[in-house]
Amino acid sequence: MAIFKLKGDKTTSKVWLNDKELDLKKSLKVKFHSPSGFSWGYNGAGPKQLSLAILLEFYSKQWALDEYLYLLETEISKLPFDRSFEKEIDY
Repeated sequence: MAIFKLKGDKTTSKVWLNDKELDLKKSLKVKFHSPSGFSWGYNGAGPKQLSLAILLEFYSKQWALDEYLYLLETEISKLPFDRSFEKEIDY
């Protein structure tokens, strides 16, 4: 389990994990969902890419691929769609 601080900027679609900006390109190399960037607040390509990117920072590639849809469903899709956010997640 890991506890992490997540911050997303709706204007730029940039996301920081524990104050470090997440790299979209790194997660796209593993699974190609959203080349246009991260998003949140619904169940779609941008939130899937974000969920995968988060887990790749903490866990193995295979574990991240096995679990990212669960993170999407339980946390990322429930974030506010229409605004920036800050949230601490225990996963």
